[in-house]
Amino acid sequence: MNNRATHKNDVRVLVVMLASAGVIILGCLILNGFTWVRLQKSVARQSLALDRLAQYASVLATLQDVELGQRGYLLSGEDFHHEVFSHSRERFAAQWERLVTLEVMSGKSKEDLREIREVSDNLVTNALEAVFVRRTQSRQAAEELFLTSLQRYAMADVRIIYRSRMDDLDEEIRKGNTVAENDFQAGLATSMAMGVLALGIGWIALFLLKRVLKEIKRSERYALSMLKAEEARRQKDVFLAMMSHEIRTPLNAIIGFGQLAQQEEMGEKGQRYVKSILEGGQSLLLLINDILDLSKLQAGRMELNAEPTHLRDLLKFMERLFQETCSAKGVRLRFEYQESLPTSLVLDSVRLRQVLMNLIGNAVKFTDEGEVLVRASGAPESGQKVRWCVKLEISDTGPGIETEDIDHIFEPFYQSNSPQPVHKKGTGLGLSIVQRFVKLMNGELHVTSKEGRGSAFTVVLKDLAVSARLAPERNLGSASVDFNRLKPSLILAVDDNATNLELIREIFCQTHHQVITACNGEDAINLIRDSKPDLVLMDMRMPVKDGPTAAREIKTETEYKLTPIIAVTAGSMPGENESPLLGDDFDGALRKPFTRQEMFDALALFLKEESHQQPLEAATEELQIPPSPQVIQKLKELLAKKWPEVKSRMTMSEVVEFAREVAALTEGIPCTCVDNYAAKLQGAAESFSFGEMEAVLGQFPDLVAELEEAQ
Repeated sequence: MNNRATHKNDVRVLVVMLASAGVIILGCLILNGFTWVRLQKSVARQSLALDRLAQYASVLATLQDVELGQRGYLLSGEDFHHEVFSHSRERFAAQWERLVTLEVMSGKSKEDLREIREVSDNLVTNALEAVFVRRTQSRQAAEELFLTSLQRYAMADVRIIYRSRMDDLDEEIRKGNTVAENDFQAGLATSMAMGVLALGIGWIALFLLKRVLKEIKRSERYALSMLKAEEARRQKDVFLAMMSHEIRTPLNAIIGFGQLAQQEEMGEKGQRYVKSILEGGQSLLLLINDILDLSKLQAGRMELNAEPTHLRDLLKFMERLFQETCSAKGVRLRFEYQESLPTSLVLDSVRLRQVLMNLIGNAVKFTDEGEVLVRASGAPESGQKVRWCVKLEISDTGPGIETEDIDHIFEPFYQSNSPQPVHKKGTGLGLSIVQRFVKLMNGELHVTSKEGRGSAFTVVLKDLAVSARLAPERNLGSASVDFNRLKPSLILAVDDNATNLELIREIFCQTHHQVITACNGEDAINLIRDSKPDLVLMDMRMPVKDGPTAAREIKTETEYKLTPIIAVTAGSMPGENESPLLGDDFDGALRKPFTRQEMFDALALFLKEESHQQPLEAATEELQIPPSPQVIQKLKELLAKKWPEVKSRMTMSEVVEFAREVAALTEGIPCTCVDNYAAKLQGAAESFSFGEMEAVLGQFPDLVAELEEAQ
């Protein structure tokens, strides 16, 4: 009886203990769940507060850049500081909108930001006014405005109010951390007090709470690291741009005067010295280009420069480049070219040359016997004659690529585990860069390989336009360039580097052209008004007034709107378009260091060759129905804006479109000469008569001039 009662009591105690354990566990779960919810809310508030703090710091940094750019420009007048000021002012608007969004999310209204907005706008407005005065008047006037308007204290006011807001956010973040830590301690104490049955849940809560706190601290570090990374990237871009400009400018003189010296009569030793100078300068130029290309690829900012390219000549160059190496190794080098391929295709010849040099170079390097075959073939896209798909295959009889390496060879820095001599191992970057270049050119890169039987890399380039213009031959130090083939002209060269001006004078000293020079944009504008040159070579970075500013002012004057201005640039910042053309301001581009051939090609687009001048039949015979002044003005605009690019590229689709634009100008307004010209040009393009198409297109400037005189 007593045993039964004891057993029943034990059962009751067990049930009570189990029930108590269940209640304890349930209470522990509820309390920890409540604590977890509070911590999640704290994390969200902390994350938003960190974003607001980082955005305040970013806006303040931008305003400081505005101030620094303004002060630098007021003191030096250099365009570099003006660019810093302009870019910072543009960034301010977007960053302010982001700040307003974050503040609204935190519960504040736009009215709460009115005071800080007024202080910021005051700084930007005053800075803009001072820069304008500095640009249009003088440094003294800008400094007087700076002092009298109390602008020197504007940045201090900005820092005070921004620092005040940031200090408030710091205090808010600190309190939030304290609340989170208190919540953590409460959750831990509750879990410990619930007993042994809740110990496991307590440890889980402890683990989760530690993760939350770690996430909060990680977010703080991440925000700071992002600010530092952005500043480092900006500094890197500025450094690369300055390095490119500072090295390319003296390289232009080295290579230019080397070319001129190569034409002089001298002994074999002197010619050898000059050749070494030119080769060294070209090697240094290639090194600079490689550094900039690598930086652009890493940043995803590489851009293509498509131009008419003679594919057969490019492959012949590759054959000459690697023939000696293959002969020395006893390896046969063979090139096959499909005869039906178009003579000239529009593509980036520089990038394609880099791709072929890498792929053929690898094939030659790893092939010790047998042959290396380069095959070029293709077919029209969907039956079209003006768009082609081209396939370039590079195959070898080398050791091949192991199966496990095939999927990784395009990864940066990947090295095969297969045994290879030390001199055959590279950095592992070549194929990775090749693949990126091919993708940029709207192409595909495929590889097939069998161990012991060789490898084959195939580059497929799609939708390439056929050009009627052959690519000009590039030959360093070529003495065959004859500037007297161009009509006698007065050329204005503008550059702040005296050596470069001397180089240009020497290039034209034995020709029938005349060269006048200016050392800055302001002097160039005055010379244009006094001398009325036929063409202007304009440097980009100059004191007093830079190239883009001077070109913009020249083009605003109707009398000089059609005067060709060729931009001469030495800079190339990662991410920016390498072409310095700025809308209507420049008509062509020449990049330092330039060769005599490149100078000739740039001028030939605007100065007709005397031996190829043809009478303009349509303009001289059929002026019975003269066009209106509005039509003539539109024809002049086409000549200034679109004609140089169409004449340079000579793709049939662009020529047809140009002819249609000319014809559309006189739609409903009969004008015999313009209508006949447009019909003749369109007919030449649609019949694929490349020679006639180029000749008719070259007559367009004469047509415009004839119509303008007849008016």
